[in-house]
Amino acid sequence: MIKKYISIAAFLLVSLHIFAQDYNGKMMVSLTIDGSSLNRLDEDEDDEYKNVYSVNYYLQLKSGYFISNNKLVGISLGYRRTGGNDDFPDDTTHALLNENAYEIGPFFKEYFRLVNNLYFTLYISPYYKYSSLKNSFPDGEYSTYHSYRENDIYISAIPGLSFEINRKLSFDFEIGFFNAYMKFRKVWDSPVDPEMHRQFVYGASTSLNDFGLNDLFLGFTYRFNIK
Repeated sequence: MIKKYISIAAFLLVSLHIFAQDYNGKMMVSLTIDGSSLNRLDEDEDDEYKNVYSVNYYLQLKSGYFISNNKLVGISLGYRRTGGNDDFPDDTTHALLNENAYEIGPFFKEYFRLVNNLYFTLYISPYYKYSSLKNSFPDGEYSTYHSYRENDIYISAIPGLSFEINRKLSFDFEIGFFNAYMKFRKVWDSPVDPEMHRQFVYGASTSLNDFGLNDLFLGFTYRFNIK
């Protein structure tokens, strides 16, 4: 599998050309979207049926300035919402998930022409992310829950493709990611341990380990002041 990705990367590098259009000094805005939902009936270990529902969506807005024909810098804002619940036929809810995440940071993006109106892109961004999660487990007279709040610092590199529909509008694909991160987390677990605990997590991750449809992001880019 690794050899396959190396071969694809080598092919892309050999195929790169100079960006064809004159975008130097132009402004752009871009919207990236991703999402999924699930609603199914599952049978648990006690032979009881439950309705499993989940929703996950992501929105990212970018605004940038072309510092050359094929390079741009700018700022991005992102929001991710994740939610879900497990409902049983007796109308009781045995698990409830609620997560929100917000992102902001500068970015650099470079375009390399492959063929005609198709470009390979490389997006690099150091950004700040704030997220909050609460996983509740209602059970009779009281509810247990696990929750945390995070302040994270990421450095992300994202390869992609951009298809130029016309000089003003492009259709964009972001394909996977490579991340390095530091996470500063506050955790609560109740009623087992209601006291707040602090955690520090750092590391790196990539979507190449388990690539799926959720690692494909679709978007549009609009360029201003172009005739």
